[in-house]
Amino acid sequence: LYGESSQVLSMHNLIHVADDVINHNIPLRGISAFWGESYIGFFKKLVKSPNKPLTQIVNRLSELKS
Repeated sequence: LYGESSQVLSMHNLIHVADDVINHNIPLRGISAFWGESYIGFFKKLVKSPNKPLTQIVNRLSELKS
């Protein structure tokens, strides 16, 4: 499915995982390949219909902030 170059990059990135844990003082489970992965469920709860989801998210966040 993926070419050899993507596999090399993935292996190279793994070299830095231990350094990230040490430098950022977080547990390994706190490191994600996708920065927004943990927010998907939160944002999903803010959207009530398929129309203009970004507008809905902005409006809900504004409501929560005030």
